[in-house]
Amino acid sequence: MELIRMERVDRYPLSDLERLMAQNSVKLAGETLSAYLSKIIEHGTLVVLDDDGVVRGLVGFYANDFANRRAYGSCCVVESSLRGQGWGTKLFRRMFDDSRAAGMTHLAGTVLKSNAKALKLYRDFGNCRIVGDTPGDESRYDIVFDL
Repeated sequence: MELIRMERVDRYPLSDLERLMAQNSVKLAGETLSAYLSKIIEHGTLVVLDDDGVVRGLVGFYANDFANRRAYGSCCVVESSLRGQGWGTKLFRRMFDDSRAAGMTHLAGTVLKSNAKALKLYRDFGNCRIVGDTPGDESRYDIVFDL
């Protein structure tokens, strides 16, 4: 398996990407998955965990707020059969490394309060602060990493 930067949303079957997102309970507010991923590709970075042409995980992020030097993590998902094997950490490391390379000093995002595994991963990663409830969504925390 390898990490590949995705340049086009049609590189992989949309049904594979939909399955992966659904398996990870990712819900999109008011846009299609194709539009969501296209927006990340156009304005940010989308890296997939490619297993011989099949997507097994992905991380999407924006490292383009140069005024505040803050990147924003949009999603990080790993196929359930691969969890606990370090793939989430590798995807996260790629997001951190690429964000640092773009000149960012912080990475922000949100996490479901019920996602204990993600919260553990974030805390284990270090330099993670939970800064409070996401405005308008008490089911999520806002988080910030110092890069």
